[in-house]
Amino acid sequence: MQTIRDYIAAHPAERDEIFHANPSFIFFAWTETPAVIGSLGTQLTAGRSVAADHDYIPPGALAFLISRRPTVGRDNSVRWSPLHRFVVVQDSGSAINGSGRVDLFWGTGPEAGAEAGLMKEDGELYFFLAKEEGTAPLPGQSAPAQKKGS
Repeated sequence: MQTIRDYIAAHPAERDEIFHANPSFIFFAWTETPAVIGSLGTQLTAGRSVAADHDYIPPGALAFLISRRPTVGRDNSVRWSPLHRFVVVQDSGSAINGSGRVDLFWGTGPEAGAEAGLMKEDGELYFFLAKEEGTAPLPGQSAPAQKKGS
């Protein structure tokens, strides 16, 4: 993302042509609050809200994310550190297709923008699902105790 910004700054006459070249548009609505509102109509939380394809991942789902995150230093150096946290699916997006991708909302402002622009990392995402009553135990689990008939 920063490379694109740098190019546009160096070639301002090409800005409008570049901005209008992509037929995939992102829609943002103006609100009375500075909060960012996701596709579920709820306020997004920096570092905790993710966007996903709702055809594959249910809106509002709780998940545990394992990846790594960039931190940009004052000298523009980038340091990568582990990222392990709970996240909630609170948004969707036209560029987020299929079951293999989510986008983490970094927040607003220059620091969040710089980190979000660097974040293209692989990771793991574990969803928490309610176990249906009467289902078989998972490997390594013991079966629930059975009631004796009366």
